[in-house]
Amino acid sequence: MKESWFHCAAAAFAAVLCAWAAPGAAGAASGPNLVTAQYANKTDAKGFNWRFDQYGSITNQIFQNGWLLQPNGSNFQAQQAFMTPDGKEYVLSKTMLNLNITRRIKLDLKAGTVRYLDSFANQTSGPISVQVKYYVGLRQNPQQLVSDRGRQNPTSLEKSESGIVAVMAQGSRPSVVFHLASSRSKVKPSISHSRHKPNYVVYPITVPAGKTVSLLHGLAQRRVPAGIGARELQKVFGMFRRPGWLRGLPRQLRRTLLNAGGGVQGWGPNL
Repeated sequence: MKESWFHCAAAAFAAVLCAWAAPGAAGAASGPNLVTAQYANKTDAKGFNWRFDQYGSITNQIFQNGWLLQPNGSNFQAQQAFMTPDGKEYVLSKTMLNLNITRRIKLDLKAGTVRYLDSFANQTSGPISVQVKYYVGLRQNPQQLVSDRGRQNPTSLEKSESGIVAVMAQGSRPSVVFHLASSRSKVKPSISHSRHKPNYVVYPITVPAGKTVSLLHGLAQRRVPAGIGARELQKVFGMFRRPGWLRGLPRQLRRTLLNAGGGVQGWGPNL
């Protein structure tokens, strides 16, 4: 009897997984509430500027092609580019490396945050391994590079860490906050840097046949003082734990997140 129940439960679970990874699990690139993407400068409530492009990267006073996605070293450039009518969220897609890749980029003007969800859908009959690289693209060298726990010049994130801050000199451009993973996630990136300047954030991933996996990140511009302590850094990163952070993110895509292991920790409630 127990064995029969186990097989039924396993079959049901497999069916759910297949539903998540069915064709289109990475999300349709277009929809009734999307319009053709247009790219324009936007200013958040903190007074910081943002401008996105067909690559999904940022170019402004602090970034030059910032957070450019480079799977296996090749630039992602949208074949289909849409946005919500208010221009606050972009949905960009392309097929490359036998993967259907979709970037969802949401700018929260009130909170002054950007949420990136990059999904990789494998509709082939075999697994696909890919090195997912993000070109950071800062225009100048920071004064400091610290983790959210205050560790200097990290080349990876330790167990309790979830991101990094590129701290700029006072009076210059704003500092940049990068939320890279849930603190409990088993999947965390490596970080290459020189002279406190982060160059690349890298995840080696494998997408199983017929499945979709996703990476979730948060970016923000803030005034952060040099020498900031771990306790104050945790307050800075609190913007990525607020209830509204994941609002509008489809639940079927939340279940594909690689870098949000351990449930809600570090990504807000009801993940």
